[in-house]
Amino acid sequence: MKLTLVFCGLLCAVTAIPGTPSTDPSAYDLRYRIPTGCDPTTNCTYFVGLEVNANDSSYLDVFLTAPVAGWVAVGFSPTPSMPDSDVFGCIVRDSEVEAIDTYNVPTGANNNRLDPEQGDIVFSNGTLENGRITCTFSRLIAGDQSPSVDRNLNNSWFLLSGFNINGRTADDVGFSVHRFTTGVDLPRALATEMVNPVMAEGELPLMMAQTECPTNVPPPVIDPQDYRLRRRDPAGCDPQDCDYFMGINNNTNPEYLDFYMTADIGGWVAVGFSPSANMFDADVVGCNVDSTNGDVAVVDTSNPATGRANNLDITQDVCRHSSSFVNGRITCIFSRKVVGTDAIPMDRPLDTDYYFLFGVGRSGGGSGSFPNHQPLIPPVSDGQFNPSTDSGDIGVSRLRQQLLQAHGILMLIAWPLLAFTAIFFAAWMKQALPNGEWFQVHRAFHIAALFVAVIGFILAFVANMGNDGLITLGSNNKSGTTHFVLGIVIMALQIANPIISIFRCKPTGDYRWIFNIIHGFIIGLGVELLAYVNIGIGVSIFSETQSNFGDLTIFWVYLAFAIFGVILNTGLLLFFTSEAVLKGEEGTYVCVHHKIVCNFSFFTGQYTHTMIEQVENQSWKYSVSQLV
Repeated sequence: MKLTLVFCGLLCAVTAIPGTPSTDPSAYDLRYRIPTGCDPTTNCTYFVGLEVNANDSSYLDVFLTAPVAGWVAVGFSPTPSMPDSDVFGCIVRDSEVEAIDTYNVPTGANNNRLDPEQGDIVFSNGTLENGRITCTFSRLIAGDQSPSVDRNLNNSWFLLSGFNINGRTADDVGFSVHRFTTGVDLPRALATEMVNPVMAEGELPLMMAQTECPTNVPPPVIDPQDYRLRRRDPAGCDPQDCDYFMGINNNTNPEYLDFYMTADIGGWVAVGFSPSANMFDADVVGCNVDSTNGDVAVVDTSNPATGRANNLDITQDVCRHSSSFVNGRITCIFSRKVVGTDAIPMDRPLDTDYYFLFGVGRSGGGSGSFPNHQPLIPPVSDGQFNPSTDSGDIGVSRLRQQLLQAHGILMLIAWPLLAFTAIFFAAWMKQALPNGEWFQVHRAFHIAALFVAVIGFILAFVANMGNDGLITLGSNNKSGTTHFVLGIVIMALQIANPIISIFRCKPTGDYRWIFNIIHGFIIGLGVELLAYVNIGIGVSIFSETQSNFGDLTIFWVYLAFAIFGVILNTGLLLFFTSEAVLKGEEGTYVCVHHKIVCNFSFFTGQYTHTMIEQVENQSWKYSVSQLV
């Protein structure tokens, strides 16, 4: 379906309308496209064209396109990062394309805001065809808002890219956070240098185009195993067989250090240098795969003191000797200045002791910064090392990984084994254990499940104490955020349920059935099901972080564990039921063969007169203790 709309954007000015922007992307003075040489009308992952309007020089014409059905935008910032930038672009709302003017506030996870006034934007044309947005509009160069809202485009700025596969329906909000299509990522900054969009002309080169090392920085000629300082995982592995390998050596040019990095992963591999044993406030260098063509870029980045973003440095103090991406393995050799050009923490002097952070990611960032690392990575070096002088193999502290793995193991014990067994005895074993034994087992297993789950819950927080805000949350970590939120809800209800049981009414009370439904069905079974879902999310997170395990392997292990619990409890049901039948308890035998009716009757407290008489006569061996 194709939608073509011609109208002004929200609250746009109706006077001084500039000339219509060109619909030919090649006609724009300043252009940027991903990948290089792509056709904006068919196969560009991202394209932006900019030029001064032919009829009114106070406006800048904009051409944007991307293969998404949500939004596509371009930003202008004093730094290579998103905060504190002016952003405008096109968005799909209710299957219609609109142009909006927004800005990013300096802080916040989703920091994009709609401009108070939309009069700076004059929308021209927008189409949504076969999942691709294409739009043209004009934007007032000087803007009519404060400098923090509208940047004067006749100055030099870092150009920022962005798109999302999903649109937004509300008409009073700006762009949502970046969301990339499968296998596609965009650099936040489109160039390492600032650009004046009014004055500049020509094709902006891809940031992927690397600066090759000059002749006075010769490539290393030694085997990677002979690099002076190394980190290999697993220990003792050959670099080309390692899940992760990093080597550092001194270049013959004393102003540079040589790096050799390789990883058995299809996104990126990096090493960070930090004064503390966490990823914040760190200088990070590494290699990034462009998922559109398999090229490998060497990038110089940094992590801010707070938050999760990894940002490109203003000056790229790295030069590439060689790089490759073959059979799913990244390999790159590059040199980095010992004393960088940018200020700390963008560039830390590499002749000082630091903690080393070792990271990899499955989703490549192209020529941009590094996207999210795998949650159980990076392991941190077990001490501080000097990149310029120290030698040998670097050990790592795996305490965080071990704590998170222990968290997962304890939750597997608490829910598919202990809690499942407790619920099973309460729901199905009343007839087989007619003297209240089922309740003792139910209570004992639930207490054990609560104890084990609380320990596992605490371990997750202890493992993440090095993270800002303890747990890393945000839209860029959807699985982790969902897992965390569900975990809080599950733990709160798991603690609340035994407290509720303390205040239950007598088994013969008229309103006992209300307690039974709340305690057993709504909270009991509900929390158990939520726990299974959350464990599945946890298994997914784990499978993505362990390169030596395949996703299906982890899934089958989890499934086998759950099946084991079902078989174990089914075996208990058959054993105790057969014991009861062999004893010749007629009522028990009847209830075994009509267990659904019996369980519902006793579980909800809706007993018939005959049932009550049978209970009183103990013909079914049901005493009051059994109904607590």
